[in-house]
Amino acid sequence: MKIASTILFCLITVCSFSQAKKTNSPYKVPPLYTTINGLNHKAVITPAQANILITKLPVVKDDKNNEYSISSYIVAYYKVVNRVNEETGKVEKDKDLVSNRFFQSAPAEIFTAPLINNFQTGEEIFYTDIIVKDSKGRIMYAPDVRIFIK
Repeated sequence: MKIASTILFCLITVCSFSQAKKTNSPYKVPPLYTTINGLNHKAVITPAQANILITKLPVVKDDKNNEYSISSYIVAYYKVVNRVNEETGKVEKDKDLVSNRFFQSAPAEIFTAPLINNFQTGEEIFYTDIIVKDSKGRIMYAPDVRIFIK
């Protein structure tokens, strides 16, 4: 019994000293700001401006004006469509969602071509899940941007 308690004491002592202690404080993410073609969250634009905007890549900067590289992001476009109500048979306005994820580049032409010159009042363009990297390779989320078409 004395040998077992001695072995147990040695194991506990070795385990307690072998655990590494962190001395560094965790990285604090600076406030990030996302813009697309100079527009911030909840901007209101015309359909002509939306034709230009849909082909642009988001820009993410912090309060010290350091730019972050984009890893990926989602562009969601809520478009106004006409639907037939099955109960009444009447045509009603509704919203439909078109979205795609892009990696390190502006939205692809296959995504933007059907949208250009077809924007209508009441539609929205939403940039979300924007993942960025800083100069040291740390990965973080940037704020979403929702743009309304008037």
